[in-house]
Order: sequence, then structure tokens, then C-alpha cells
Amino acid sequence: MLNSIKVLIKREPDKAEQITLKLSGFLRHLLYENSSNKVYLSSEIRFLDDYLSLEKMRRDHFDYTFRYMEKDTKGIQLPPNILLSLIENAVKHSSDPQDDSYVDIAIHIKNEELCILVTNSIPKLRTSTKKDGGIGLSNIQRRLELIYGDNYYFNSIENAEKYIATLKLPI
Repeated sequence: MLNSIKVLIKREPDKAEQITLKLSGFLRHLLYENSSNKVYLSSEIRFLDDYLSLEKMRRDHFDYTFRYMEKDTKGIQLPPNILLSLIENAVKHSSDPQDDSYVDIAIHIKNEELCILVTNSIPKLRTSTKKDGGIGLSNIQRRLELIYGDNYYFNSIENAEKYIATLKLPI
């Protein structure tokens, strides 16, 4: 991100300033919000929106959507950065230098559960022949087990065009 800002300073100083302010807010959130055991969902959503807008500024052909009812998010708390890990994974694995890519996040409340559905595009041509060698999702799974025990639901599925991760947490 800093390299992107460096390039933009001479070519598009207004955009460089905008990205710098967003990055500052992003880093401030990481420093100060992570010291708590719980954060407000509304704060996490703003943080993730900033993260995704930074990614959109950095990458060509990238888009994202956030779908939620603001009234449903009020007062709900969750461990910090639980959602960030899911979103980072989606952003990383949606990256396609030759075609459009996207991440779609849907958040809703149902039956006393916070339900998060994260869908991302899959590149038509994968840059690696190795199938999902990362540890992102296993780290998410382990963190959920440590925090919630058996009291959560996490699942992911993949087809030729998209990857879908579903997370349900008690509220």
C-alpha cells in the first residue's frame, strides 16, 4: 500500500492523500481496537469497508459489496478481527490480474445468530498449480474453536466461479 501511495504522490496527489487517510484509520483501528476482548460489529464493518476501499484503490478490476441492515448491527459485539481474517482470505484468493474480481459480504441476524456470508470470485487462470496451500482458513477455524468452543458454525465451499465462506456466531 505504501508503494502505491509513493507512486500516486506525483501523479495523483489527491488520491494519494485519500489513500493515506484511509490507511491511517485502518492502522489506528488495528492498534487501538485490538486491545479489547470485544468490539462493536458496526466498528468492524466500518473498518472492513475501509480495508476493502483501500484494496479497490490499489487493484484494477476489483469491486466489493457489503449487504447488511444497519439497525441489526447496533449493540452487537464480537472478538476483534474475526471478520478481517475471512475478508483478507477472500481478497487474496479473488485476485485476478486479467479479469474482474469481487468480494461480496452479507451480514444478517437470524435466530440469535450473527450470520456472515463471504463470497469471492475465483481467477479464471490460477497463478499456482498448488491447491490452497495457505493456512488462513485453518487459523480462522482454530481461533473460532478457542473463543467459541463448539458454539459456532463455519463452512466453506468452492465451485469453478466462486468461493463461499459461511460463519455463524452466537449473539
